[in-house]
Amino acid sequence: LEALGAPWVDARAAELAWRRVRAQHALDSAGVGDEVLEARYRTGPALELTVRHLLVFSARYETESTRTAARNKAEAALERIRAGEPFPRVAAEVSEEPGAESREGLLTPGREGAWVPEFWRAATALEPGEISPVVETQYGFHILRLEGREVVPFEEARSSVGRPVADQVGDPT
Repeated sequence: LEALGAPWVDARAAELAWRRVRAQHALDSAGVGDEVLEARYRTGPALELTVRHLLVFSARYETESTRTAARNKAEAALERIRAGEPFPRVAAEVSEEPGAESREGLLTPGREGAWVPEFWRAATALEPGEISPVVETQYGFHILRLEGREVVPFEEARSSVGRPVADQVGDPT
């Protein structure tokens, strides 16, 4: 399988490299340097979030009674947390996500695109230490606690800023 996919992977890598070269050429030709890109990046930087959550599984295609029971279980967990029980303990006891018990609901830090959109929107709306209401995604009902928010360094996000700017200034050739 790896050998069959290798030509496609190589072609895709070459295409992405070519796009980067063309974007950099457009930026250079327009006199747009890193200081401009970095200033633009500071207006809406990429984030990396550390989130602790609990999940009660319930797919949207399940019966209304099954989904209601799952939502009620999540709401009851949220009430326990609001009453002062430690989030990690409640997550370990209630979350149905594999491994949640040992991790106490702690996820690997994620950036936009790492999680489904509803989860990402809920997480970015929180301040560190804040707990979300019950949030529904395609997987079920979640409760999130934002543990930390870090700005992704410009150097790591440069291409995501440079390509749109290059598109705006246009190809000089």
